[in-house]
Amino acid sequence: MKTWGLLRFCDVSKWQSVMDWPKAAKKLDFAFAKTSQGVGLDPQWVANHTGAKAAGLPCGGYHYYDSRVSWQAQADFFLTEWRKADTGLLPAIDLEKQREAAANVPGILNMLADVVAEIKARPIIYTGPDFILTYLTKIPELADYPLWISHYATDKRWPLPAPRVPLPWFPLDFWGWQFSADGNGQGRYYGAQSNAIDLNVAWELPTL
Repeated sequence: MKTWGLLRFCDVSKWQSVMDWPKAAKKLDFAFAKTSQGVGLDPQWVANHTGAKAAGLPCGGYHYYDSRVSWQAQADFFLTEWRKADTGLLPAIDLEKQREAAANVPGILNMLADVVAEIKARPIIYTGPDFILTYLTKIPELADYPLWISHYATDKRWPLPAPRVPLPWFPLDFWGWQFSADGNGQGRYYGAQSNAIDLNVAWELPTL
């Protein structure tokens, strides 16, 4: 379902509960589902990636990086679960500010290197402008990783014309854009049991 050359996708986790993937497949081009956080498995991961596959919808997996947990333990745990799923899509690493701890930037870089060594490709980095400006802007090598930028309008009814992308990525150098964190309450329309669902667009399917 291409729209103006872009692909539509959602990203989901346990917060959407049991997804109606046949319904989602009629409205979206692909999806991402949360695989893990720290060294814990998302309760809906297996149901999400198998359900999406059965509905004919490609579904990738993402890991929420926890700065309180060993990067090596996180890399090992995530890659073990990701391998089992055999999604055929690039994995994504979710980098967000955490109230519990400051970002462990060396740990992030080490985990990214481990994932690259395993999959022989660069994973997608999911993050927002504030995290980039605070922690990543002076790490130029990250510009070689596909960026999935999270940036929303103040008035959620009106998407921004484009996301704000700080250096080291160039202003429009992003792979995907999460433009809505709640889908304006359209979760049920896209197959979620929750009212909220993250909505995104991407330039291309992130085939591994």
